[in-house]
Amino acid sequence: MNTKLEATKKYIRSEINSLGRYQLRAIVDDNLLNNLFIMNEDVDTRDVVLAMIESDTHWEINNYETFIASMMMSKHLEYLTKYTPGMLSKYNVTTFKLEGYNIGFALKPVPDTDDVEIVSVHNNSNVHNIRDSLVLAAVRHGGNILVHFDGFLSKFYGHLGFEEYGRMKWDDKYAPEDWNYSKNGRPDAILRRFKK
Repeated sequence: MNTKLEATKKYIRSEINSLGRYQLRAIVDDNLLNNLFIMNEDVDTRDVVLAMIESDTHWEINNYETFIASMMMSKHLEYLTKYTPGMLSKYNVTTFKLEGYNIGFALKPVPDTDDVEIVSVHNNSNVHNIRDSLVLAAVRHGGNILVHFDGFLSKFYGHLGFEEYGRMKWDDKYAPEDWNYSKNGRPDAILRRFKK
């Protein structure tokens, strides 16, 4: 079973059914959908994934095992905190994984504040150019701060409306266990708050 295709078909069916308010009803044939996505897989899949993210109705919420498996497929694991289901539960982390895709983020409440940290943002699918929508979905669900290493992400998060409010110098004793110093150096950790 192609879970991405099934998720896409499910999404399209729900969108077509929602058109009922315009007195339009339709039954979508599986063979028609299969042919549509075989012919136009790259473009249509990205458009469908963006629509799924922006609709906020296709998230697997707090399925910790599935979320962790999705996150652990990352090529850049050294940049992600490696949570266990127990840690996610202990810190009241809410996980969001897109149905049928290895795409997601998590929200971690900051104790004794009104802040909610956006953590473990990942796209381990072959669908590209969705990161803006993914991070903004985390904001819509209540995330307002994040921490990242200085570098490429500085410009990206700045572009999305996250302003730097703090910086921590690199300290070897807090380095991730699989950190590659020759490849990644010793970047500062930057604290950002969403301002838009």
